[in-house]
Amino acid sequence: MKHSSRFIAMLFVCFTINFFFSSCNNSEKFAKPGQLLIGPINIRGYDTSDSSLTLKDDKKNDASWVKVSKNQVINWNVTDHAGALIAIDTIAVDTSYSGDPNFFSTAPHRLGPLKWQAQIKNSSPAKIILEKYYIKWTLKSTGKTYIFDPLLQLNP
Repeated sequence: MKHSSRFIAMLFVCFTINFFFSSCNNSEKFAKPGQLLIGPINIRGYDTSDSSLTLKDDKKNDASWVKVSKNQVINWNVTDHAGALIAIDTIAVDTSYSGDPNFFSTAPHRLGPLKWQAQIKNSSPAKIILEKYYIKWTLKSTGKTYIFDPLLQLNP
């Protein structure tokens, strides 16, 4: 009887560990950090419960944390569907968490109601730089403002 209790306890521990690791490995829940940005960052949707925006590149990969290259021009495009529902007020470096004050050679600026652009500096860093920036956006139906803070990664 004593051995069967231990066996059941061991099975329970194994089941718990397996369940924990399989739920942590769900690729739909967690973005792959630092994927190479392919094309522009397309703003396709939003979630007011956590202030997030749905950012995708041209291959439909999550673009909330992407690798960029020196001198790369970054474009943010709000899709027609999202543009009918939200307005982008600002895209800027989060100065409270700046990996490099000169990360952008040209700061993010508006090109039109649904387009923004910036350019990464022209020099390679000595180490990996994670640059946290923020997108301040407004839900048109309520006028309420939200802030989302994605990341850009520049490798040496």
